[in-house]
Amino acid sequence: MATPDPTDPTGTYSILTGEDLSQGLELDIAARPIEGLKTLLAVSNMRTVVERDEVLPIGDHLVNVPETQATFTARYDIPKTLFGFGGSVYYVGARQATLPNTFTIPSYTRVDAALYWRATPKIEAALNVQNIGDVRYYDSQDNYLFPGAPRSVLGTIRLHY
Repeated sequence: MATPDPTDPTGTYSILTGEDLSQGLELDIAARPIEGLKTLLAVSNMRTVVERDEVLPIGDHLVNVPETQATFTARYDIPKTLFGFGGSVYYVGARQATLPNTFTIPSYTRVDAALYWRATPKIEAALNVQNIGDVRYYDSQDNYLFPGAPRSVLGTIRLHY
């Protein structure tokens, strides 16, 4: 268990002081139920806590690990055409921003969508809209909390070889 070094006034260094416990279940299911449709469902339920430590409270949850998160993604390539479309729904449950646990980052659900055009068998163009609902969400890294990306549009060209 990495903990900020109490003898380091800059907060740059960490020391190993204890143990954490991570238990849970992850499930991924990929399917192609009909011609042209690809789907993926991924769900996880994790319990991650400080189990033994000289500095941190026992039972505190590890940083930025939600108890529950899930993703559903689907892409449909329209048969006998050069076009396709798809989308994703992401759910991230509430999680702790700091150790010791003093601040909880709220849960969020984000939706993305895309349109595809296959110009040739080897070249594909896509237009993606990420975070369609412009949902405000946050992530943390170390002791920093930063906002997730707002609604954004991204065009891509992919070369398959």
